[in-house]
This record gives sequence, structure tokens and C-alpha cells, in this order.
Amino acid sequence: MTLTPVTLVAAVIGALVATSDHRHGSIVGAVLATPRRHRLVIAKAAATTVVATALVAVAGVVLLVLSVGLVSFQGGVWSVPISDYLIQLGRGGFPVIALAVIGYGLGEVVRNQAMAVTIPLVVMTILTPIAMALSPDLAWYLPSGLDAILAHGATPAPIGRTTAGLLLAGYAAIAVGIGGMCLVRRDVV
Repeated sequence: MTLTPVTLVAAVIGALVATSDHRHGSIVGAVLATPRRHRLVIAKAAATTVVATALVAVAGVVLLVLSVGLVSFQGGVWSVPISDYLIQLGRGGFPVIALAVIGYGLGEVVRNQAMAVTIPLVVMTILTPIAMALSPDLAWYLPSGLDAILAHGATPAPIGRTTAGLLLAGYAAIAVGIGGMCLVRRDVV
């Protein structure tokens, strides 16, 4: 199961979590309330993770209801064990959460809300398909390629699901680390 449209929404939500304080000027109050800025970064990254997890849960319920309804409408009986469905939801949901956190890190780096929202949209809808067409071997290591590996196992992939998950988690950690360094070192006024 792939949640690619939800992944795109999650990346935008992550960018909004980071940039909303900068846009409205409330970052100054947040930094004054939490002088150790790394705590603020961790809290915002955790909040982004919680929101993305909730988004995955809602998408999973909607997909389950629609799938069961469609199968019933066609006269069939839903025969997928719920445990298998939840495993697939986890595999498809992990990239959603990781991309939300990457969007958060990007938002802390860019700070401009319009740019932080536009960049994931352009990268995921325009640049990634171009990169996939030009270099299919490299495309496996992009977030969308890692998403495909996690969701489907993608048999011709050069890496397995575990490596793909670790790589995607690494991308998220790097994005938060860079975004956090920017917030810690940058003047917020």
C-alpha cells in the first residue's frame, strides 16, 4: 500500500510546523520560553511525528472502509487479515512520517513559508519523476524510491526494506539536525 498523496500532504504539514512561528513572529516568544533551542527543535519534530502518525491512521481507516465497501459492492468478501493490513499500513505509513519530519527540517532551514511549502511539492511532483527517468538506479535512493521499496518490496531494488527504512530515517534525522542547527545558531528577531 502506498500513501504517496498523503506523503505529499505530510511534507507540507511538516514545513508548516516549522515556518508558522517564523511567519507570525511567535518564534521569539518560543525561544524566550525555551532558551535551549535544541529542546524546541525536538518538541517540534515530535509534534510533527505525532501529526503525521495521526494522518497515517486516518488515511488507513479511510482506505480500509473504502476497500471493504468496494469489495462488498462487487459481491465479494473482505479476506485480508487485519494484521496483514496493519503491517502494510506501517510500511506505507513510515515514509509519510519520515517525509513530514524532513519537511519540518526543511522549514527550519528555509523559514519562508511559501518556499518551504513549494520545495517539497516541486521535488516530489516534478524533480523526482525526472530523476527517475534519467537515472533509475539512483531513483531507488530518493525518498519516493525508498517509499516503493518499503510499500511493495520492489524486487529489482538494490536494497531491502530494512535498509530502505534506515536510509529514510537517516534522511529525516539529517534534515532535523540541519534545521535544528539553523534554529540554534540563527538570530530569530
